[in-house]
Amino acid sequence: MCGDGSREIAGLPVDLIQQVIEPTETQRAALDELANVSVKAAQNIKAACPTQISLTAPNRLASMQQRIEAMIAGVALVQPALDKFYGLLSDEQKARFTALGEDQRPASRRKKEQ
Repeated sequence: MCGDGSREIAGLPVDLIQQVIEPTETQRAALDELANVSVKAAQNIKAACPTQISLTAPNRLASMQQRIEAMIAGVALVQPALDKFYGLLSDEQKARFTALGEDQRPASRRKKEQ
């Protein structure tokens, strides 16, 4: 999350999700809300990244703690919006959404879990 490519990691593939689940207007509004809070959480996590290298172990540990706390806060921010969006989906849409998540994981990770 602290590297230059963090936007690719944090961003939700909203266009792909819309294409896969074909949301209703209510679902689309909830997905937009989820996308917005996801961006906000990613910005907050990015802001918690150190701006300079810590040279001492206590300072490095404090930097790690700050990033972990930002990630926990990010999850707390995104979770309600995700729950709301997911709760609005039909069983078929939930299956397609779950399958989309499976397709997004690296193949090596999927093999380990099987």
